[in-house]
Amino acid sequence: MQDAPTESTADLKHRLVIPIQTRGNIGKSTEAVARCEWMLHRGITWAGYDLDRFNRTLSATYPETVQFLEPGDEPESAVIAVLRRITQAEVTVIDPSAHLDRAILDALRKVHFTEIAKGTQARLTVLVFPIDEVSDMDDIARTVDVLNSSADWVVVRNPAKIRGTKFFDGSELEASLRGFGAAFLEIPALLSDTRNHLRALEIKFGRSFSPCARQRGIGRF
Repeated sequence: MQDAPTESTADLKHRLVIPIQTRGNIGKSTEAVARCEWMLHRGITWAGYDLDRFNRTLSATYPETVQFLEPGDEPESAVIAVLRRITQAEVTVIDPSAHLDRAILDALRKVHFTEIAKGTQARLTVLVFPIDEVSDMDDIARTVDVLNSSADWVVVRNPAKIRGTKFFDGSELEASLRGFGAAFLEIPALLSDTRNHLRALEIKFGRSFSPCARQRGIGRF
């Protein structure tokens, strides 16, 4: 995608938020649930799409709001289906499984998302999770090279899942993201008793639980 001028936030009507990264188990769904709760408390209209066939955390947490889409053998088709719906809500959230980064980038390219976004007063926000693995850093750098200023960037640190980011800190990649005005977010660690309680619920019910969200019949943690 080519560079696009940064639009004023005041001019935007729609936003697509999506993590683009190969690795799983780094906190993508946890961050998505926390963000959805934040939007619910502020009356922001949003739509969610769960493309994680293995966990389905977001659709299990918000069964009335989030639609599960089976990625199938051609996952870019599922992503394209979501891209065509971005004008239906203020914020569209995609929670993908691991290894869908290339499919997401292919989908954005195939539908010429930059041009679509400009015409509909929409904007793409991409979340990346730095981790001390060369392959992951290469994945993030490739995504930044492809999207550059056509996206807004959020760098998410998750100490509970990712112990170090020394490959990222002070790197050219960090400098590039800061140059694009990236925001930086850290997911706080849970207290040990909260972690133990969540683990007990997961064992009992056979699915993931978030400390952020309302769980049907169970309440808020």
